Amino acid sequence: MAGILVESEGIKVRKALRTSRWRWGEIERLELREPGERLRLRVHLRNGTTHKLSGFFAWSKKEEVKSQALFRVLEERLEDERVAQNLRNPG
Repeated sequence: MAGILVESEGIKVRKALRTSRWRWGEIERLELREPGERLRLRVHLRNGTTHKLSGFFAWSKKEEVKSQALFRVLEERLEDERVAQNLRNPG
């Protein structure tokens, strides 16, 4: 995977041949699988689809700590966006 960009509207995943975008409201949850799994990052959408993405490789304990920290940042941003959305549109 070339990279994940966090934007105000959601996340953008750039790959070699394709760029995918998902708005925060489309994302049900994010999942980080066990180290060593090739398609480690999962983006579960509210419509029931799941996108499996490569990345977050960790060849050492130090790299695994970094991967976990980056994943937590993504999860926190998703939660922050949900809270903000609920404040804008209560009920």
